[in-house]
Amino acid sequence: MSRLSSTVVFGCLVIGIVTLNAACTVKAEVKTKNRFVEDGVAANDTSTGDWNGEPITIQAEGVGASVNGGLDVTVSANAKKPSATARMLAMADAEDKTSADQSIVDAKATFKITNDGGTWKIVCGHGGSHGSSDSGSSGCEKLSVVIPAGDATHPITADPVASGNGSVNIDMHDATLKQLGVNGKGDITVRAPSTKGASVSVVAPNADDISILLPTSFSADDIELNADKDKITTTVSGLTLTDTASGKKGSHGTQGEGLASVKATSQEFAGSTGAVSLGTF
Repeated sequence: MSRLSSTVVFGCLVIGIVTLNAACTVKAEVKTKNRFVEDGVAANDTSTGDWNGEPITIQAEGVGASVNGGLDVTVSANAKKPSATARMLAMADAEDKTSADQSIVDAKATFKITNDGGTWKIVCGHGGSHGSSDSGSSGCEKLSVVIPAGDATHPITADPVASGNGSVNIDMHDATLKQLGVNGKGDITVRAPSTKGASVSVVAPNADDISILLPTSFSADDIELNADKDKITTTVSGLTLTDTASGKKGSHGTQGEGLASVKATSQEFAGSTGAVSLGTF
C-alpha cells in the first residue's frame, strides 16, 4: 500500500506542490511513495545459552502501512531458544531507494533477541528518517517468531506479545502454558492450550477483532469477553455466558482442572468495538 503526499487548495491558498497562474487555476501534483522491501532478515541474536523457562516478551513496532504484514508466533518442541525473521519495509520516492535502504539498515539494527536480566526479549523498531523515507513507515512489516514449546517444569510465559500494525496470529496450541498476554493493533487470532492454571489475555486497543480458539474439551474457571454485546459470539458447546457491564462472562468444564482465566477485550474506537469470538479446534 502506498502512502500519498497530497496537495491541498483552499481558494488561492495552496499547500503542497502546485502550478499557479494569474487566474488562480491550480494543477496539483500527487506523489506516491514506493515500497522497498528486504525479506528473510534474521534478528541480531546477542543472547547466551538456551532458554530455560524464563519469561519471553515480544515488541514489534510494525510499520505505518503494511501489506499482508503483522506478527506470527509459533512454538516448536525442537527449539532451544527463541528465533525471529522479518520482512523489512521502508517507503520512499521511486528515485530515492538509497534513503529507503538506509532506513532499513537502521531498522535492522533494532531487530534483536536478548536475554538480559532473566527475560528473553524479541524487539523490532523503526528505522530513522532519511531523505524521502520517514521513520514511522519503516521497520518489520512482517515478523515471524518461533519459541520453545515448554514443558511441565518450564511452562511458557509470553507477556507482553505486542504488535503495532497488521494481523496478529499466535499459535501455541502445542505449548505448555503459564501466561500469555497479547496486545495488537490489527485483527488477532490466538490458538492456545488449556494448561492447568494458565491464563490467556488478549487486548485489541483499536477496536479490532479477536478470535480465541481452545481445545474442544477445555476447562476454564473464568471467561470474560469484553466488547459490544452484539459482537460477542461463541461456538463452544455447553457454554453459557451472562451479561456484564463491559461484555459477557462465564466458565466452562471442571473448575480447577484447566485454564484459570481467559479474557478478550476489544476496546472501543470511534464509537464501537470490534468482534470477539471464542471457539474450539
